[in-house]
Amino acid sequence: MSSGFKEKFSHIPAVTLDNLSEADAVIFGTPTCFGMMTAQMRTFLDAPCKLWANGDLIKSWEFFTSSATQNGGQDSTILSFSHEITASWHGYSRSSIF
Repeated sequence: MSSGFKEKFSHIPAVTLDNLSEADAVIFGTPTCFGMMTAQMRTFLDAPCKLWANGDLIKSWEFFTSSATQNGGQDSTILSFSHEITASWHGYSRSSIF
């Protein structure tokens, strides 16, 4: 990273799980890591099980990604996001399953 990066963006707070339920829409970006979202992003999205169960996360979700190469798996990264959100939304929001 370039020098001064942390200082330049230090005024922007890190997102928390509480921020997800308060938001009207959610936009996530992640680098492509072997055609998937990063492990840190997957861990973050797996964490709010209670919010999914309560229906607090049924809202508009948008995703973007980038990689250092053309055809570097950007499309499969977006698909991994949509699979994660769809599986969580349908699984936790249906009382007939739980």
